[in-house]
Amino acid sequence: CDWSSDVCSSDLTTDCAIDILITNGVGAGTITFSGFTVQSGGTGDTYATTNGNKYLVSVRRINSTSTYLIKALQ
Repeated sequence: CDWSSDVCSSDLTTDCAIDILITNGVGAGTITFSGFTVQSGGTGDTYATTNGNKYLVSVRRINSTSTYLIKALQ
């Protein structure tokens, strides 16, 4: 699956939730997030670009507050 590596909270115009499963390929690059509220506990696990690594990224917008959480699945 190819998708933009830039995730912006301004892309979320209404309250919503989405979970994205990422499986890194050989040319995996960094994922950037901008405009999100970072909770005191952080944003979850560290994302690495290692080939074959899998991640679940949960993105939420509730009452105009956008957050994300990364969960490593290896």
